[in-house]
Amino acid sequence: MNGPAVDAPEAGGRGGEPGPDGGPALRVSSWRASGWSLTTALALTALAGLTPLPANAQQAADVERIAVNGEAGPDGGQLVISATLKPPGGEKEKLIYATRVEHTLSAQREQLDHLFALTIEVIQGRPEEYVLSLVGQGTVTGVEAEGLANWSVREDTDGTRALVLRLVESKEPVKPFAARVKAVTEYAGKQLPRGLVPLTLRPADPSLFNGAVRIDGGRGLQAYVRQTNGLSPMESDFAPEALRAPAVAEAMEPMWFQFHAQGYALTLDVTEADPEARQVVLRHFALTGDLSDERAGFVLTATAQVRNPKGGTVTLLSGDYALTSLNSADGW
Repeated sequence: MNGPAVDAPEAGGRGGEPGPDGGPALRVSSWRASGWSLTTALALTALAGLTPLPANAQQAADVERIAVNGEAGPDGGQLVISATLKPPGGEKEKLIYATRVEHTLSAQREQLDHLFALTIEVIQGRPEEYVLSLVGQGTVTGVEAEGLANWSVREDTDGTRALVLRLVESKEPVKPFAARVKAVTEYAGKQLPRGLVPLTLRPADPSLFNGAVRIDGGRGLQAYVRQTNGLSPMESDFAPEALRAPAVAEAMEPMWFQFHAQGYALTLDVTEADPEARQVVLRHFALTGDLSDERAGFVLTATAQVRNPKGGTVTLLSGDYALTSLNSADGW
């Protein structure tokens, strides 16, 4: 395809004279009817004369929109190239977000149940995922959230763990992210623990971290807070509404704490609410015996009672004796 004959820029305008702006001028030798536009011709000619940037000043960038405008006359020409560029790769805007957690811990007989009500609000950047450190003892068992693609627990070689929440790709404006994270802390040996350090979540920037903690126990259990870090006690009247649910019947009175601009941790002892709850009590006790020179026989009658739903044990006989019979009954 034939295009316009346009001379490359010279050191000056005509005959070496500078152009109107003091730079190299464009000379148009002739124009022929073709599919080439004047603007395209000027763009090609001018780009041929551009001075490349130094190597250390060049950065790759994607062009989003570009526009070329130009004009030429007998005495020179003018070319304007405008473009909208995307930021160079690897220079994404830093992600900054505020995190709030409302953490409920419920002591059961074989494990400690956790529920984290998580809210994240983005201050700067566009998130692809949120990463929260896992501190303490426990295992995440499930995450529920709108806009969540998937989740996983990342474990480094040094043993540190993190909960990774990957988001569904979207071009919509960034909205607050709300999730419910469930976890359990199993007791070693299935025994009620002492000195247990429960699982907690912690964002990368604790200065934008705040929330509240509720601790309660199952029926017949009591959780004692031995030590706290970053927590301050809170009256129930000031606790978030979601953490004010009534306690389970015959369960301990809940405890509430709050934290601001830092991570938190605590150490728990879980015990029987009543030290005698697992003991077997003998009611209507009666012991009769028959003694002779050769033998001694005893008959014990009683009603055994225990308040613990899992039952208990009682020692009926010890020493140099033998049990001859035991009446069977439901629950024995």
